[in-house]
Amino acid sequence: MAEISESTLETLRQLQEQEQEKTRVESQRDSSRWRNLFRLNGDNLILFIMFAILIVLAVGMMWLVKDSSKKAKEQRAENARLADTYRRSKTHEVSLGESETRSTTAAAGGVSVMTYETVLTLDGAEHSYAQANGLVERKKNRIRQEVDKILFSATGQELAEPSLSSVRDRIKSQINDLLDNEEVLQVDFAEFRKYEMPHTQEND
Repeated sequence: MAEISESTLETLRQLQEQEQEKTRVESQRDSSRWRNLFRLNGDNLILFIMFAILIVLAVGMMWLVKDSSKKAKEQRAENARLADTYRRSKTHEVSLGESETRSTTAAAGGVSVMTYETVLTLDGAEHSYAQANGLVERKKNRIRQEVDKILFSATGQELAEPSLSSVRDRIKSQINDLLDNEEVLQVDFAEFRKYEMPHTQEND
């Protein structure tokens, strides 16, 4: 077997060292590349700041949109409340005139007499006073009959209420049924009086 000359061996050792040096340099280059990627040098720092600003702006825009939507919703609710307040504040009062009702449910030997003037408070947002009055006037007799009927059938406990709230609520509901709408907002009595008198006096 031929021996390898000393010069050849030296050449092989040099080639091996060159290969190792090449590998070491490439390894250092790769490591340096990764370090540079994450190092906040001038260019990277600017990019990082811009990215952070974009995130802050995006979050801010989302908050503004959400806040704006909330304020818009609150504004719509406030507008609806104001409209309802205006509607309820704009009303018309229509009188049904004075009436008298005599109840046969009074104590034995006597008659219960009630005299009153019924006043209706109507929604005025949609109608003028003339329109509201005309609306009631067309069914005035029927409405008066219903008022008399409800008062005639009212219990002693209902008539003893200081404000007659139960009776007034029943009358309001019945009148709105007759008018086929919710025009009547409130029913009141002017000069409401209730007294008892002997049955014989009724026949005089």
